[in-house]
Amino acid sequence: MHHIKKRNGDIVPFDLNRIQIAITKAYQATNTDMTDIPILVDDINQQLLQQTAALSEGTYIDVEYIQDIVEKTLMKYERFVTAKAYILYRQERQKQRQEELLEKREQVEKKSFMVTKGKGIKEAFDRKKVENTYNHIAKELAEECPFHELQKNLEKYIINDIATKDITKLLIKTAINLISIENTKWEIIAGRLASIDLYKHVGKARNLSQEEIYSPQSYLTLMEEYIQK
Repeated sequence: MHHIKKRNGDIVPFDLNRIQIAITKAYQATNTDMTDIPILVDDINQQLLQQTAALSEGTYIDVEYIQDIVEKTLMKYERFVTAKAYILYRQERQKQRQEELLEKREQVEKKSFMVTKGKGIKEAFDRKKVENTYNHIAKELAEECPFHELQKNLEKYIINDIATKDITKLLIKTAINLISIENTKWEIIAGRLASIDLYKHVGKARNLSQEEIYSPQSYLTLMEEYIQK
């Protein structure tokens, strides 16, 4: 089974049925005879199989490339009216996604997004706090893994009233999505963010502040408990 890369960076199994549904909708919208749909879908699948076979390990076909193939295949079979309908629908969806992302970015800039803290307290989402955390863990990798790349992808996932504990998880997910053959350093960023998340859980479980976790007394207490067990 081959996989594809979605617009948000997620790697998911390729689903041929989704292509067939999209083509069927385009045919229905233009009142086109649908008898040749299976032929088109099989042709598209063969093209994708050939393309994935030529890819190096760790690289994936993205959604945009698949949509390009669908358009070209419709044209190949002289389904020009249907191809036009598919192209217009694709452009409209892209416009909607861009508008939604711009709206989210404006909300982030205006701090109109609210986050819910551990005790149920709500406060405005502060991107600067996220950036400060990132700068702390990125250190020598900040140039190769700039914050603006993480931010651009993170904003796709941010929703109103998100729990603060979930923001770190989203940061980890976003960093993982950015890992590529060209830049594997995002793997280190994801690992450091995961460590922060782990230490937060440890601190809450032991009723310790972030600073106290690293204190000599905390290490001693932990070792004594380990010996007793």
